[in-house]
Amino acid sequence: MIAAMREASGPPYPPGTCPQCPYFLPTPLNASTSVGAAVNLTCGIRHLGDSKVSWIRRDDLHVLTTELMTYTSDKRFRAAHVRGSPFWTLEVNNPLVNDSGVYECQVSSQNKIYRRITLNVTVPVSHILGSHEVYLKAGSDMNITCVLEGHKRPTHVTWYHVGNGSDEVREVNAGGRGGIQVVTDRRTGTSWVTVAQTTYRDAGNYTCAPEFSTPSHTKRQRPCSPTYKALTAAVQCRVPQQRLERSEKHLR
Repeated sequence: MIAAMREASGPPYPPGTCPQCPYFLPTPLNASTSVGAAVNLTCGIRHLGDSKVSWIRRDDLHVLTTELMTYTSDKRFRAAHVRGSPFWTLEVNNPLVNDSGVYECQVSSQNKIYRRITLNVTVPVSHILGSHEVYLKAGSDMNITCVLEGHKRPTHVTWYHVGNGSDEVREVNAGGRGGIQVVTDRRTGTSWVTVAQTTYRDAGNYTCAPEFSTPSHTKRQRPCSPTYKALTAAVQCRVPQQRLERSEKHLR
C-alpha cells in the first residue's frame, strides 16, 4: 500500500531535528528516450539506513522493484545498485511509447518520502533527403539517403527493396549483384544506399530500417513519396520499364 506523502527534494524534517534521516540528493526529474533505446531512471538517497527503496509506476500504482528484487513479469524493468553508492536506478530496456509516464522512487522510512521522475518515450523521426520523385535511365546511378533522428543512434541499418509488380521483400546488400553499396554513419544517424548501373529490376520501393525497428513498405504509387513509421522511411523510385528496356538494348 502506498501512503499519502508530500513531495520531497531534501530532508522532510526541520533542519537539525533528524540528522540521520534519509533524504534525496539532487537528480534529474525528467528523462527522455526513443522507442527501443534503453533508459535509466535514478534517484540518490543519503542516510538510507535500514530503509528500503522501491520503484513504483504511478499510472497503475504497480510496484516494479524493491531493493534489487523485481515484482513485475515484464523483464524489461530491472533495479540496479552498486553497494555503498547512494544511487538507485530503475533500468528500462527496449522502452515503448506507452511506458511514458511518472515513476516513483519511494523510501520506506518512518516518514515515507518519494521522488517522482517523468519518463517520455518518443517515436524517432526519419526522412528521406532529396526529391521524392525519382526517374532513372538504364545505366545511371541511384543514391537514396535516409536520416534518422532520435535519442539512440542505430548500430546497424538494413535497406529493403520491393520491386515493381512484386510483393517479395529483399534485403539490399553488396552480396547481390555488383555495384550496390550501403553505408551508415552512426555519428550523424545517416544511411545511404547506392546502386550503380541501374536496370529496370532496380525500380520499386526502398525502405531503411534501423536495428530495433520493423520496416514498413508503402503501396506503390506514382509519383514517388516517402512514408514514415516508427524508425523506418520508404521511398518509391518508379522507373518506366519500357523506357529502360529500350535503353538497355541501346546500351548493348
